[in-house]
Amino acid sequence: MRKSFGIAIMVALFVVASGAWAGPITVINPNFATPDATGCSLDYCTSATGWTGAGSTGYGVELASVAYPSYPTTQFGFANNGDSLTQVLTGTTLLANTTYTLTVDVSEQPGDSDPFGAIVRLLAGSSNILVAATYSSPAGNVIPPTKGTVETWTLTYDSAGSSYVGQTLAIYLGSAYVQSDFTAVTLTSATDGGGGGGVPEPAMFALVGAGLLGLVARRRFVK
Repeated sequence: MRKSFGIAIMVALFVVASGAWAGPITVINPNFATPDATGCSLDYCTSATGWTGAGSTGYGVELASVAYPSYPTTQFGFANNGDSLTQVLTGTTLLANTTYTLTVDVSEQPGDSDPFGAIVRLLAGSSNILVAATYSSPAGNVIPPTKGTVETWTLTYDSAGSSYVGQTLAIYLGSAYVQSDFTAVTLTSATDGGGGGGVPEPAMFALVGAGLLGLVARRRFVK
């Protein structure tokens, strides 16, 4: 009986290890808190720690108190007309049969006269777009944010059947007009094959736990 019980525990642990997993993927400087814009010559810096800027119009981090004090963070990342901020998630590659969820808070300063122009993308490799949300097609099919307010965009990508498996992931934040703002960038993964670097989902723990309790009860009854 002890041998059977031990085997049952090993099987349960294997189920946990190979079952549904979910977990966060590290994003450097997700709230654009660095560098400290109070130390820059103006109310913004033309760089963002962990992010690579591209373009000639303007990008970086800016103090929220200057534009709109109600912003959820003290600073935010920004990109002007045609410019962007990209973070390559070094060491994080696209896994097979995995669902990725990218969330970003987007906004636009109330004083801007141009249309809302935010662009958010999850990339594989240097330029392969896995999923995107734009000013004309925002995530969740919602109306683009009113200027001066903040809205969370949620993008989801399922890698089942993807030809980009194994390529390094990257997050792209850009703008088609002046000026789009970003903060609270998060990326999570959930896979039914394990090995995703996350933690088992609560439902899986509950299932395995119930099974183990049943085995314990049966063992006591047999005694």
